[in-house]
Amino acid sequence: MKYFFTFLVLLFFSSCAKNNLLKKPNQKAPIGDFLNEFNLGFTGYAWEFQSNENSSVWLPSISLLLDGHVDTRIKNVDYAKFNELRETIDESKYFVMWITKHWKPSYFNIKDIQRAIDYGKIPVFVYWYFGDDFATHNTQSVISKERKNYAKMNQKVVNFINQLKGEVIMILEPEFNKQNILDNPLSTQLFISTMNYSLDYLRQNISKDIHLYLGLSMNDNGSRYKNENYVGCGYEHCALGDKDTWNKSIKVLQQLSNKTDIVAFSMMLSPLTRALHNPNTAHAYKNERLGIGYIPKRINNLSYELHTQLNKPVFLSHLVMASGTWNDINNNQKVENNEIDPNGWNREIYNTYSKFDYAKFKSNGLFGMALMNLFDDPKHDLGGYNYFLQNEHHLGLISTAVDPESKQAKNGKLHFKSFNNIRLLDLIYKKH
Repeated sequence: MKYFFTFLVLLFFSSCAKNNLLKKPNQKAPIGDFLNEFNLGFTGYAWEFQSNENSSVWLPSISLLLDGHVDTRIKNVDYAKFNELRETIDESKYFVMWITKHWKPSYFNIKDIQRAIDYGKIPVFVYWYFGDDFATHNTQSVISKERKNYAKMNQKVVNFINQLKGEVIMILEPEFNKQNILDNPLSTQLFISTMNYSLDYLRQNISKDIHLYLGLSMNDNGSRYKNENYVGCGYEHCALGDKDTWNKSIKVLQQLSNKTDIVAFSMMLSPLTRALHNPNTAHAYKNERLGIGYIPKRINNLSYELHTQLNKPVFLSHLVMASGTWNDINNNQKVENNEIDPNGWNREIYNTYSKFDYAKFKSNGLFGMALMNLFDDPKHDLGGYNYFLQNEHHLGLISTAVDPESKQAKNGKLHFKSFNNIRLLDLIYKKH
């Protein structure tokens, strides 16, 4: 039965092309100058804050970056700190916007995005339609249930982007390399077929006024343990990389390579996560298990592997190091809010970011890097899988005065996380 289902899904996507739903392909986007440089970026079209009336106020990142605009309705707003933020991130080239299953065009202001393009910025649309469904459900059932809605969403996304003029990056299904996809050959081929359809549709229906750069993004999975020298890792020890694990994802990317312009990866680190084999329990990692001290070298190694094996420019689509640490004070193996130190990992973040060498990154094929979160967000992943548990609320480099576990929006009283009196955000933007 499962083989018959796969045949039907493959037939569905192939029939779209045969029935002339796809237009004649445009010429592939030329290689832009930015692909030969190294530039920084951040995630967020708009950030949610509390208002003075305790409702929500959305501050568009483009308005802050280009105009210095800060909404006066934001509760406890600290204009000086917002201006410091603007001055720090002013040189950002990329602003990353996530398109999820429930995205609506009204979420983004097309005129603001065009204005940023005209200013020399490049929008990066991270198209995360299936998302964590691949982690928690059977791949075949997920695609079966969503295939028609996915086709409609592709149309909606193209209609929105076609209002723009200029260079645009689109990254499909970040963190696609989940076990449910990689460990089942049938699921792997079904995913590849689905992405082939989507890449074709986007390429063939995009406006000629747009230089569209398409790619997929894998997560950096695999062993990070410094004391593990498993030969499959391919390095002196596994903190430097895990080629055996990486290559499982690269094989998928290779089958889509003729339809992509770039390749991307994400790197997300947290000393507190759900346990691997028992997700309903928490696990606290020691630094050596996460390869702390070797992250810059690992970024170089993964960039090199992607760049050389796929012959594509590489983008670090979302980087995050969660700052919270957990101390199980009462030894009940349950994470309680009073056991979280929200800045307990600031030293490790400082030691990592201070060793970033962007010239070295560039030499290994990396053309850019984007921070996943500028702000801690008590509402992050609300109702989602919450893989990092309470650390989902400590992913940024700026906190606010709101209780991290309140599930309320941020307020305007900003606090730049720091170590040794150096702001961690300044380490990324090299302003220390």
